[in-house]
Amino acid sequence: QGLREMYRVLRPGGKLLILEFSRPTNPIVKPVYSLYLNKILPLVAGMVSGDKEAYEYLASSIAAFYEPEELLAMMRGAGFTRVERKPLSFGIVSIYIGCR
Repeated sequence: QGLREMYRVLRPGGKLLILEFSRPTNPIVKPVYSLYLNKILPLVAGMVSGDKEAYEYLASSIAAFYEPEELLAMMRGAGFTRVERKPLSFGIVSIYIGCR
């Protein structure tokens, strides 16, 4: 429903860009990133911010987010064309692009 609303308010010819965390698939990056995201980040950021749970939630929300192909399909279903994904930082984040 959110994607449909984005499509509705975007002017014809406009582009939607979504920057979202991803789960890297590279066999070297994946375990290192997992250790960082699930253990190191909550510990260090929790000490600095006093809110370790927020960073534990970040890890769980990334794990629960749509697979890239699912999000691309949802964007197509909302009416976007020329839909694509550009993985960045070894697949840790991705930019999803769609045109109206």
